[in-house]
Amino acid sequence: MIAGFQVISIALVPVYLFILGGFIFRKIGWLNQRSDESLLKLQINVFYPALIFSYIFRNEALKSPELLIFPPLVGFLTITLGFGVAFVVAKLIGLQQGKGLRTFAFTSGIYNYGFIPIPLIDALYHSQSTTGTLMVHNMGIELAIWTVGILLLSGNFGSGAWKKLFNPPVIALLAGLLLNFLVPGQGNLKPNSFFAQFLDGIFSTLQQLGRCAIPIALILVGASIRDLIGDEKLKFDWKVVTYGCGVRLFLLPILFLTAAVLLPLPHELKIVMLIQAAMPSGMFPIIMAKHYGGSPHTAVQVVISTTFLSIITIPIWVTIGQHFVG
Repeated sequence: MIAGFQVISIALVPVYLFILGGFIFRKIGWLNQRSDESLLKLQINVFYPALIFSYIFRNEALKSPELLIFPPLVGFLTITLGFGVAFVVAKLIGLQQGKGLRTFAFTSGIYNYGFIPIPLIDALYHSQSTTGTLMVHNMGIELAIWTVGILLLSGNFGSGAWKKLFNPPVIALLAGLLLNFLVPGQGNLKPNSFFAQFLDGIFSTLQQLGRCAIPIALILVGASIRDLIGDEKLKFDWKVVTYGCGVRLFLLPILFLTAAVLLPLPHELKIVMLIQAAMPSGMFPIIMAKHYGGSPHTAVQVVISTTFLSIITIPIWVTIGQHFVG
């Protein structure tokens, strides 16, 4: 299915309205910074794991070996490629170590791999197999961030980084994949049996919890943007903004889409690559830069500029990509 530019733009409207809502709620005081920690705990430990599990469990497509092996591999390689390309560009434009070089490469190399692509794929493709493939793909991204990314950002790889891989979303993904293999498919259970009704009740509960994940995450993103823009010390460096947008929203999409077209990969994974190619930088690098001795100021500039510009570039890249990938 090929959606037109207008259809793709309309599909993005709820995403950016939630972000705008978070921005406004913070500005008028309805959502204060004290509440962020509680919402983040629920998000990381309950809502997002429930969302992941609901897309993985009872997903017949994910019983295929090719959708279990290639997606995480592609996720790892695309993030690592992003780091490498962004690092070269940072060197070429004169950024230096200790003055934003590593943070620029880290932030520009990471695309938003969760809360924008999930609703966009759902809206455009209505495919549990494709969204499930995205979830498996994201496991490779987590691996790349907590290994190659930490090494790039901090200059060393601490033993604690491995522990970050075993977080509630990853545990939910692994549990979902295991149970997806072990538990009989919905069509193989007696409809009125206690076991079938029990599974339906659990699955329905997880689905409802999972539906909270995306709105809350996007509202928190909007609130965070308000905090960052409201910082009087924030000044934008045209070089960081221009080249950050160039790497994240122009150069890397070309490379990712070329790979999606040329490589013999499952169609669901090609769609995931197409959507991810169009994404802005994720918000997570801002926190990582603070924690691992990077330059939060550089990360903020890249994240905010690519997020705002992506309102225009996402429909363009997805429209172009669909003509080649479908």
